[in-house]
Amino acid sequence: MNTLAAEIRRRVERVPSRPAVAAAFLAGVLVLAAKAPDALRTPQFWAEDGVVFFVPQHASSVPLLFEPHAGYLHFLPRLTAWAASGFSAVHAPLIYNLAALLFGAAALASLRQLDRLGLGFALALAPVLLAPTNGEVWGTITNVQWLMQFYLVSMLARLFQGGGEDFAPVPRAAAAFAVGLTGPFSIFAVLSASVGLLWLRWRAGPLQRVRSAGVSLEWTVLGLCAALQALLIVTTANTDTPPVAFSLDVALGLVKSVQVHVFGAQWMPVLLFPIALLALLAFVLRRSTAPQQAIVVATALFSVSQMVAVAHSRTDQFQQVASFGFGDRYYFLFKMAFWWLVAVAMVRAAPPRSHLPAIVLFVALGCNALAMPNAFQRQPLRDLHWADYARRIDAGEALDVPINPVSWQIHVPAEH
Repeated sequence: MNTLAAEIRRRVERVPSRPAVAAAFLAGVLVLAAKAPDALRTPQFWAEDGVVFFVPQHASSVPLLFEPHAGYLHFLPRLTAWAASGFSAVHAPLIYNLAALLFGAAALASLRQLDRLGLGFALALAPVLLAPTNGEVWGTITNVQWLMQFYLVSMLARLFQGGGEDFAPVPRAAAAFAVGLTGPFSIFAVLSASVGLLWLRWRAGPLQRVRSAGVSLEWTVLGLCAALQALLIVTTANTDTPPVAFSLDVALGLVKSVQVHVFGAQWMPVLLFPIALLALLAFVLRRSTAPQQAIVVATALFSVSQMVAVAHSRTDQFQQVASFGFGDRYYFLFKMAFWWLVAVAMVRAAPPRSHLPAIVLFVALGCNALAMPNAFQRQPLRDLHWADYARRIDAGEALDVPINPVSWQIHVPAEH
């Protein structure tokens, strides 16, 4: 009876309160606004914002929600482009960037689920705010898919350590649908979840019940989305380019590049970083319960697998992708997961209710940010006076419009 009462109390405590959710969302908005302050002040199109999402939707009277690009679906950017098409083209960049801000803030708010690891929300948010990046993931609807990975991490946390699982199951399933069809990351998440479940079975014995109906629903939806994305990738693969073997040189290059992207520079010998990382991982696993171990293992695999996939698929460009200034988005989730692992390790080592882990983490990240001052915010995009072109687009003219980055432009056909 006492066990049942404790379980009920635990589940009730896990149900998020509206003020807490609102506060987490607001914190996400503030963090993302700090990372790309010009995104709403002087909104501009970035790359695929214009070429892939704006121009095709502008020329179409129906939503292109399920139109693939680069071999997979981009549901949230397509949804944004469709919504923006109902307004003057003048407002399109602002609507795109505002949508990226709101979607991203919602994904960041979901990191509250990492409290299942003993990781407070402030600690989960700290690397997002302070870890160095080249800025490409901030402030654009094109790259919002990289931020949506945070929601998939929160799903992993719910899957392995329950509590409050049946809170708003239908909205959560809808979120899983939207996120699962935005980028290829649902594939990695589902594979990582499968390994995590095997780990949990190994460490905790046979599973009495996989999860509640709410969690089962959202993971069923995500699994179907992952299957669809995988099918598109397989059927639209570029067969003109022969596959390149994943060589030892590429593997060593990947190990070296990881440190560069985590810190912004190489601070230690190449092989020392993975050794330190494995030591941290072993320490956290030893100090964690079986469900917490499953969360850590699945999140680690989720972040590593996509880097390996990119290194394999882009071997011919790996030196360029591995540089901090070009391919940082491919290391984005790993970078966050590394700092979360550091934070969890400090929480495990510190006395209960100690503020020392938070202080040490913020100081470490702060020093790293001071050492890389240009990597704290996205550099402002060029103001190309989009509104002047947009008024001519609204008038039905055909014209070529320059957009960011340098050398990119879109061609908008005339309206008849």
